[in-house]
Amino acid sequence: MRGEFLGVVLAAAIPAAGPTETVSAADVAMVPEEVVKELEASNNVLVREMREFKASPAMVLLDEDGRRTLDRAIAFFGRYRRIGRSPEELVGFFNGLSKLVGGRPGAEGVDGNATWRYSPPCNLERGDVVLARSLDVWSDYFARTSLRDKRFSHIAVVLSGGRDPVLVETGDGPDGETRFMKRKWEDVCGGSVDCAVYRYDGDSAVRSRIGDEAEKSLGIMFDSVFDLKTKKRLYCAEMVRNAVNAATGRETIGTSKKGDFEYVAIDDCYRTGFVKVFDAREWKPPRQEEVANPLPGPALHNASGTKASGSSATNRTTRIRIVPMH
Repeated sequence: MRGEFLGVVLAAAIPAAGPTETVSAADVAMVPEEVVKELEASNNVLVREMREFKASPAMVLLDEDGRRTLDRAIAFFGRYRRIGRSPEELVGFFNGLSKLVGGRPGAEGVDGNATWRYSPPCNLERGDVVLARSLDVWSDYFARTSLRDKRFSHIAVVLSGGRDPVLVETGDGPDGETRFMKRKWEDVCGGSVDCAVYRYDGDSAVRSRIGDEAEKSLGIMFDSVFDLKTKKRLYCAEMVRNAVNAATGRETIGTSKKGDFEYVAIDDCYRTGFVKVFDAREWKPPRQEEVANPLPGPALHNASGTKASGSSATNRTTRIRIVPMH
């Protein structure tokens, strides 16, 4: 599930190539050395977490295609334990990685240049739940673990709204380890092909408490085997469930089961008690006059679709964002 599995984002600022295009030696020469070191660390953690998942009861969540892809991914990432040994090694890594990616922006019927990918498309509030679907093949597999709505593969909670919101979700640090941390909107949705925002349908104080409870997860390590019994690790849907249920004082969000395996699916987290305030499938590009303001960044709209503050869309560096599983 960007999809509640491995919280590793392999990212490099390579303006010349998109996620499924060929990367050249000239491209990788632009990648800072510190980014390469972080990629190496993330790659090694990724291999460990994939192996942990494969050996866990959570494997029941994958269908046969997913299991075969997992084996291919373990074999691929296992070959690149030291990505930065040479430019050729890094080129091979990125070009091999692109074969594991499921599509380009727009593959889900959503405009890949949509401004919602880089700036909040509505007035976000503390405690809002942000849902996304990533580009990688794992998003497809883990979105299928939702038993009703198989549309989304990742979920986050808004800590602060406004023009530059802060969300809590998993990410990888310089050491490659995956933990809950504060992220920007673009970190969550910049590499996504689909997105929606849901809000608790109740008192504003409860919505704010959802943010309070979600904030308590900061620093907690990611649970790569989806074990609801452990309190030392969490995965994203579990974090959302814990935050909402603690804030509401009741079981607003329940669980799903596949065979004997109990887990929190993405669609468990907004099925009841929430209202939709943004949907990328219903999104329409702002009119030209709405983006004529010289302020940087794309136009911001509120939940009703009316303009909240005008601004112009800017050219942005294309970023290779691969989220094999998370």
